[in-house]
Amino acid sequence: MLSSSTSTNPADPNSWVRNGFVFPEKSWSKSGAALFATPQNNLSQHYLFWGDSSTPAGGIGIATSMDTIHWNDTGNFLLKIRNDSFDSNLVESGPSPIQLATGDFFFIYNSARSGYPSVKPSWDLQYNVGFAILSATDPTTIVQRSDSPILSPTTDWEIGNTASYVTPNVVFLEGLVSDPNGCPANTSKNSQCFFGVYGGSDSDLGAVQVIVSWTDSETTSTPASTTTTTPSSTTTTTPSGTTTTTPSGTTTTTPSGTTTTTPSGTTTTTPSGTTTTTPSSTTTTTPSGTTTTTPSGTTMTTSIVNTTITSSANTTTTLGSTTPTTHSGTTTTTPSHGCTIILSLLFLYSVICHYLGKFTTS
Repeated sequence: MLSSSTSTNPADPNSWVRNGFVFPEKSWSKSGAALFATPQNNLSQHYLFWGDSSTPAGGIGIATSMDTIHWNDTGNFLLKIRNDSFDSNLVESGPSPIQLATGDFFFIYNSARSGYPSVKPSWDLQYNVGFAILSATDPTTIVQRSDSPILSPTTDWEIGNTASYVTPNVVFLEGLVSDPNGCPANTSKNSQCFFGVYGGSDSDLGAVQVIVSWTDSETTSTPASTTTTTPSSTTTTTPSGTTTTTPSGTTTTTPSGTTTTTPSGTTTTTPSGTTTTTPSSTTTTTPSGTTTTTPSGTTMTTSIVNTTITSSANTTTTLGSTTPTTHSGTTTTTPSHGCTIILSLLFLYSVICHYLGKFTTS
């Protein structure tokens, strides 16, 4: 059962107060990721994203609290399973969401799909890790969600399809903090790097670096397939020293340096005896479709890049980048260092408890 505990001094094991079941009225609950309101994130209440798709059925639920002890299950979903996707069988919460420099929250979730037979009787699931970007002002709103997993079983100890491992084809991430070593030197300035801890085949622990990056770009919204065409090569000649206006935006020729004005308000002056002609049937077309612009006038692009996995055997594998996904966001201050230390301890604590079969979240 999903339970909580609180402490004013997390480093002191005797300071923790056990608050009991988060949902005492339910017969089953699991996998909770708390997003606490702080002065830094300007949230007005605390959030708990919970569940393993069995309860609540089909997704990750949303609960809220004003005191972090008493939680109200809203009955709404944060994420649901998706057919024909890497998260088609189940989704369940990973670590607590972390605020990005864009203001939005980076949320990692675990998932599974069927179709992977193994040596374990009646087991054909493959567990993968996905992510979602939650809105800065309303974290129950999904701004973006990964179309493909950012971490899948690839190494021998992650696939674990032998009797030496507990559960084949599993990667399950439960701990995520800001990387104490920062980002690699070649990383974009619009990036944040995180250090994660995850399980492989329910038997080993691994470490992973996740790099979240975004791109600022000015955008202009245009209607779909707008076409502007000028008429073809029309020339008009006037007597010396007069001014003539054409009806359709074409250029007029005068023999003595007079001025000709078109209805669009442009003015063309020709030398004496010179003829100026418009090009024939010039067409300008804008790209089809419209663009989406954030309130600040900037389009943000978020991607997971250069994911590095370190196994328990100290081997390293580098995975390719995923396709960037777009989300909106405004710039705010990231949570304080003290909060990060507390959360990191809770994350690592949840990992340990998960593999002891006593999952506890505070």
